Amino acid sequence: MRTRLLAALAAVALATPAAAQPAAPPRFFVAPAALAAELRGAQAPVLLDVGRPLATYDSAHIAGARHVQLVDVAIEKDGIAYELPGADTLRALFGGLGVDGTRPVVLYGEPLATARAFVALDWLGQADRVRVLDGGLDAWRAAGLPLTFGAEPARRATLAAPPRADLLVDAAWVDARRGDPAVAIIDARPLLEYTGATPGTGIARPGHIPGSPSLFWRRLLVEGTTALRPETELRRLLEEAGAAPGDTVVAYCRTGMQASWLYLVARALGYETRLYDGSYVDWARNPDRPTRAGRLP
Repeated sequence: MRTRLLAALAAVALATPAAAQPAAPPRFFVAPAALAAELRGAQAPVLLDVGRPLATYDSAHIAGARHVQLVDVAIEKDGIAYELPGADTLRALFGGLGVDGTRPVVLYGEPLATARAFVALDWLGQADRVRVLDGGLDAWRAAGLPLTFGAEPARRATLAAPPRADLLVDAAWVDARRGDPAVAIIDARPLLEYTGATPGTGIARPGHIPGSPSLFWRRLLVEGTTALRPETELRRLLEEAGAAPGDTVVAYCRTGMQASWLYLVARALGYETRLYDGSYVDWARNPDRPTRAGRLP
């Protein structure tokens, strides 16, 4: 009897599926527990805390993280706010933070600033070594992982990295590809800015680029958090916005900041991706460029 009971229990155990494990985040993202394990390893990544106020960083950050201000990765250029600085400026910035082109890099902080830093590093050809902490500092805290306070010692390096000529595109490039079935031009702004009902600062002609669907960047996050939605949901959202597998995704918004998060997610899902820096502010101030108001692309 005992032998038969043990055999039966073993059979049930084999037939019962194991408890579901959390799905690993897409490429370019790292879960808190995985990052904590890496930080205990022999080659810990360079950690960059991006876009949070300095006082907030000083009061609580992941040990070893260096502080990056928003103005380090988003400046005013040609009358448009939040543009990427030049390549020389970015090389000096990241090199001064310890990024040397060989060590892995992990970014966390304010979501849009973090995505902007990712775009900057991708432009410098570093994306294969860069990841973003999924869920940010909130997810790190929720996992019960430790924080520290105060300044971190400098670890300077030299970053020799030519910019990628194909990553940033301009209005002429975008205009030439409107209507191309293999290019999905997607607007990452809130719907009211997309329709033109609430244009936003600096918009000369409210609306959007004709032919570009709307996908507000926050829809890519779990509501109320900075954690990514499951990968299947992300792929569905991109496809609903017109990006079929194999397409090139062109992300734009008002100035390029919100589009940086869409750019990051599209890259993580394997799309060939471009960023229209300057975005709709740049597009709409040229009266020769067509615009469209309302919900229809």
